[in-house]
Amino acid sequence: MYDRNLTEASKSALAELCSTLTIYKNDFVLAGGWAPYFLTQNHFDHCGSKDIDLVLKPAIMTRYESIRKIIKNLGYEETYNPFRFEKNVISPLDKKKYTINVDFLTEPEAAEQILPFIKVQDDLTACLIEGSSIVFKFKYENEIEATLPNNGKISVTVSTANIVGALTMKGLALPRLSDKDSYDIYAITGHYGGNPMEASKAYINQIRKTKLTTKEKATIHLSLNRINQAFKTMDSYGVQSVSRFVGTDIHADVHTRTNTFMKNIMQTLSL
Repeated sequence: MYDRNLTEASKSALAELCSTLTIYKNDFVLAGGWAPYFLTQNHFDHCGSKDIDLVLKPAIMTRYESIRKIIKNLGYEETYNPFRFEKNVISPLDKKKYTINVDFLTEPEAAEQILPFIKVQDDLTACLIEGSSIVFKFKYENEIEATLPNNGKISVTVSTANIVGALTMKGLALPRLSDKDSYDIYAITGHYGGNPMEASKAYINQIRKTKLTTKEKATIHLSLNRINQAFKTMDSYGVQSVSRFVGTDIHADVHTRTNTFMKNIMQTLSL
């Protein structure tokens, strides 16, 4: 489980970053570990995230160099990955510095258009995600309140992946075998709206009212299949990894909640 001092530093950086990128507010969506945190507020004590993941609209990639300059002006440093930046941020809780990573995610073909020298290698696959633009169909306006790294309080409105967008992204990420991804899936499927039944209703409603392309349907279907396989039995990877992440045996609760959600989804939807 993540240290709250660390995640509050990340939240502080998130607010600063999104405020600074206001000019591009219609061109990115907050996903990753912060989306489940905001989706389950008031229903689940989510630990937050140590990283910040912003999905960029493919069309905006032609202006990526301008975005990079803004990020660097905030004090972020480039890494080996041209889509990942890092910065030491002071936590508003313990006043210590923590290294926060910012990842810009986008469709592989969109990135390759502006960076033809980049090949989709293992070190880039975390940021170049086929189907990631699905979040632009499934998002909501989310008001984030936080204390900035310089101690000033701020409120900023950020387009954030909703239950379908966030869960789809997490399902797509499962092959990287991160315990945190499984934890986030458990949080969303088991606690959005208070329980799996409410979560599945909300998910189904979002799907039904949204016109999807064949490719988008395939992306959602792939994600759901991965989640279904990862949480199918008590000894499945996803179930085990949630308990490992929180540091206590909650196998039964994880299995029950995720499978209740998946059963309702699979019985109702045909994507």
